Amino acid sequence: MGISIGSEAQEIALENASGEIISLNSLRGKVVLLDFWASWCGPCRKSLPILNEIRSQYSSQGFEVVAVNVDEKLADALKFLDN
Repeated sequence: MGISIGSEAQEIALENASGEIISLNSLRGKVVLLDFWASWCGPCRKSLPILNEIRSQYSSQGFEVVAVNVDEKLADALKFLDN
């Protein structure tokens, strides 16, 4: 059984790079795009800046992007973001 359009997502709470906890519950009422990425992912180099631009453009209208890194080492993710 999958999730259908309009159904509520299960609660997810993750720590961001600054040590803050970001939860889906805290974003309730917004449209949330959940994006999984990794430092070794070539397409992510192109998509993350675009997603950031879209988020900036539509955040005042209740749109949010939560980018979840799947690297094994935090240092790899941070190095990717610094470039």
